[in-house]
Amino acid sequence: MNHFSLRALSADQVSLTPYQAKYQEPVSQLLDAAFGVDRHNKSSYKLRETCEKIDDLSLIALHKNQNGDEVILASIAYWQLNVAGQSALLLGPLAVNPEFQGLGLGKKLMDETLSVAQKIASLRGWKFTILIGDLDYYKKSGFQRVPYGAIDYPPPTDPNRVLYFEFEQGSLQKLIDNAPLPLRLNNND
Repeated sequence: MNHFSLRALSADQVSLTPYQAKYQEPVSQLLDAAFGVDRHNKSSYKLRETCEKIDDLSLIALHKNQNGDEVILASIAYWQLNVAGQSALLLGPLAVNPEFQGLGLGKKLMDETLSVAQKIASLRGWKFTILIGDLDYYKKSGFQRVPYGAIDYPPPTDPNRVLYFEFEQGSLQKLIDNAPLPLRLNNND
């Protein structure tokens, strides 16, 4: 248990830092706490196995406690994705230490990384980002629900939780209008 209150922390006491290999074990523990130790059985994890992680968009929110130890408060990761031949991003997992949820850390990480992704999207060929999540949470950062049946996401996935954020306005709808449905992920067949 962390023996401090994040509510008492100022913004300058929380730093955002790029993901590094040294954070692998504590981030894994954070993800277990947030999503359960069986998280690798979820459809998003199965899809990520076919993707390449994008380290320059993957961040950690850190705090140094009174002992000088780094405490991971939250993390976010992005993955290279192919949607019916179109380059895109897969966001996730986004996790916040359960002791510190509701303080805006997840939104801060998401908004920061989406801003960076938006700036480099045209250079990397990304048109949009998709994720599996709660629309009520993610719509605050501009995500919308993918039209039902438009994307062939691995089962078992609730189609109401497949969301997207566009870097190029209308890009997902254009793909839906011009490619056979459902749009295939990481498969150019």
